[in-house]
Amino acid sequence: SESFKYTLDTDYRQLVWDFRDHILGWTPGADGSLRHVYISRRDGDIADIEVGMNTSGCDTRCLNMTIEEQLIHAMDDTAAGVQVAHLSSMSFVEQVQLFRGASLAVGVHGASFVHCLWMPRNSSIIEIH
Repeated sequence: SESFKYTLDTDYRQLVWDFRDHILGWTPGADGSLRHVYISRRDGDIADIEVGMNTSGCDTRCLNMTIEEQLIHAMDDTAAGVQVAHLSSMSFVEQVQLFRGASLAVGVHGASFVHCLWMPRNSSIIEIH
């Protein structure tokens, strides 16, 4: 149909950028300067979780708790600091806002990295396998 803006010959990258612009157009912008974000798979505050007691399945999909705590503390010691994010407790709009204001996203490999689409150009990603 001629009413379709995109055809099979259209560069799919343009479609992705148009989708990104559409979503960012209806979500509020980031507040303040860009920040570093650690995406935790643990539910709640990391200090409140006992090793082996997490019922979310995190024990097999998360970093060792000690290593995760060390990583968070090391990131927090930088000039930019770190914001620890628990995406499971955030709405889609909150997730878009979080990544929209991130210059660095760090976390264990997984679906949450689809949100890197919302990050500013020239941002960095560290995906832990």
